[in-house]
Amino acid sequence: MTILATMLHQEFVLSVADRRSVVQRGNQFEPEDEKFNKHIAFAFADVRGAVTYTGFAKWKRRNGKYVTTDKVVADALSKAANCGNNLGTALHRVAVSLAEESNHIRSMYPKSPPIFTVVFAGYTRLFADPWIAVVTDQEYVPAWVNEEKQAEVPAPKPFRIYFAVPSKARVCLNGYTSALPPKTTEDIESLLSVPGVQAYDVANLAVSRIRRASSATSAVGSRVSAIVFPAHGWVDTGLWAQPREPLAAAMPRMVYPDGRQWSPSEMILEFESCGISRFQRHSLLYQALLDSRLSVRWKRRLRRTKSGDLVAPTVYQLIGILLYPNVWQAKGMPKTRKPTSASTGAPPAAPG
Repeated sequence: MTILATMLHQEFVLSVADRRSVVQRGNQFEPEDEKFNKHIAFAFADVRGAVTYTGFAKWKRRNGKYVTTDKVVADALSKAANCGNNLGTALHRVAVSLAEESNHIRSMYPKSPPIFTVVFAGYTRLFADPWIAVVTDQEYVPAWVNEEKQAEVPAPKPFRIYFAVPSKARVCLNGYTSALPPKTTEDIESLLSVPGVQAYDVANLAVSRIRRASSATSAVGSRVSAIVFPAHGWVDTGLWAQPREPLAAAMPRMVYPDGRQWSPSEMILEFESCGISRFQRHSLLYQALLDSRLSVRWKRRLRRTKSGDLVAPTVYQLIGILLYPNVWQAKGMPKTRKPTSASTGAPPAAPG
């Protein structure tokens, strides 16, 4: 189980989820992995967005190999990208793939019926406002029942696909929501309605509520990650780790327009000697740096250079700068003194 919070604002789309995977034994939940990826970032045709999921996370196939939900969803999105499919067809492909896996799980584990709920959100050139979609095999009442722009996309039973373009800021909560504090939806939507609100502030509120839920049940973890797609600018991620853990970035699974994938990982960040000085308005990385244990000198430098009008590095741009500094300097991005200013214990897998 997990808790997902998907927030839609005119300026950004934000997805937040805890990173714990558990094994359920009866009514008990035993934590298995505290760094389990539940995010996918994708782009193809005229669509870009983020995906989170709850329910079954990992299972074994007949060949003895394990498969994860994020890999099944990403593979379906890769096929959609390779075939030039539109968003509706891509969502249908995801539902078909999950239905096939569901039938397999039922045949192998008849006493453990699978549960899948996958939430998509992002932008498309067809609409000015962000869109949201839910692919699920559960009884589900969408949070946008009164929206004018909504539809139900055909899907193989027992799955259903709900799609909408909300006319105002929305929050969609999924997963083990019974563990959340009261009025969580109302509080997040109230913050979303504040003029000039930043994605990091909204993410922090969602994270605090998820962490309160984690203290009440072992089904939800206290390590939380987020991914933001701003209406203008670069996608960015945030990782709310434990107090004594080093500052790190959570890299989700990614699907590129040509169908290639990038595997998920966590990446330790070392910024003391990095020359980056500009950060975009809705950067989760910028605020995480200010909240971290960086030197006072570095924080002063960050505060002096912050501006909502500047295009600047997010986690993804940082990696690009470090791997291909000559390309980024040619684009007018700030130079880095050391190409090794961000390091990983286990580097992310190369695209392919």
